[in-house]
Amino acid sequence: MSESTGVASGTSLAGLIGKRVTIRLKDGDGFRDIVGILESSSTLINRKGEKIDFSREEIALWREVIPLPDRAGSGAPLSLRIMELEFLSNKTWPAPVTLDRGQWLYRKAHGISLRANSVLPKGKAPFGEPIQSIEDEINFCIDYYKSAGLTPTIVTPLPIYRELDEKLESLGWESEISALFLVRDIDSGQSPEIKGVKLVVTTAPTPEWIGVQGDQGIEDVMSAFPATYLALTFENETIATLRLAVDKDWAIVTRLFIKDAFRGKGFSKALMQEASLIAWKQGAIKISLQVDSSNQVALSLYSSLGYKIHHRYNYRVLR
Repeated sequence: MSESTGVASGTSLAGLIGKRVTIRLKDGDGFRDIVGILESSSTLINRKGEKIDFSREEIALWREVIPLPDRAGSGAPLSLRIMELEFLSNKTWPAPVTLDRGQWLYRKAHGISLRANSVLPKGKAPFGEPIQSIEDEINFCIDYYKSAGLTPTIVTPLPIYRELDEKLESLGWESEISALFLVRDIDSGQSPEIKGVKLVVTTAPTPEWIGVQGDQGIEDVMSAFPATYLALTFENETIATLRLAVDKDWAIVTRLFIKDAFRGKGFSKALMQEASLIAWKQGAIKISLQVDSSNQVALSLYSSLGYKIHHRYNYRVLR
């Protein structure tokens, strides 16, 4: 937090009503400080919800408490920030079928996409607060997915659910993918110069966009949340794609892909820069993405663009 100061004499607090302040009050031969949301020129609500009355004559000094800028990967406790990103990912890539059991969220989407076909624990550590014992819930999970012809899959955001991850491993659940959530702040930036290709931006995936990665079958997942679809074309051929979704002050990138023959030409970097600019124009101040932790080429690219590792998660599957 930073503070702007003011003195009591000749200064009105009325302009700060509704804002967070700290006020130093005269108290006998000394002083005492009160902090909270200013309700009126003579009342303040502290963090416990208690109303504190004071008079103008008691005020020795006041300060407005100004929140620091909301930076990607900072601020709230790590566990809250991790779940904020996991919820962002779930919200912007929503499975068409969901089931809540306690604080475990079951998701199904025709077997396409691990995220949309897995359990996301949402509750407190160590196991995310399933509706029944962890052993019984794991058995339910196995039956739930196998009965649908799907591979039982559980996401374990780390380090929150490390004990859950270790328990699944001990029961024979393999790590299908160990992935990283990366984040960075967004500034206004400039649109990159992309030579030799054409940038196409749409609000829905075109058949050509879908065909680049063979995304047939997950159109319902992608279209269930508003998103921007970026593509690069070369001689009328779609050669690169990216999906960008914005939710409040966060943006998230998915489905970045460059056809083999066009890799190593800077197209990934250009698409990422363009996505960041679009996200900023749509009101986002932070941007995120997920990447396989073994993909060193992608990690090098994202690092060059200023992305930092926020947390790791595993997709645990039972074959």
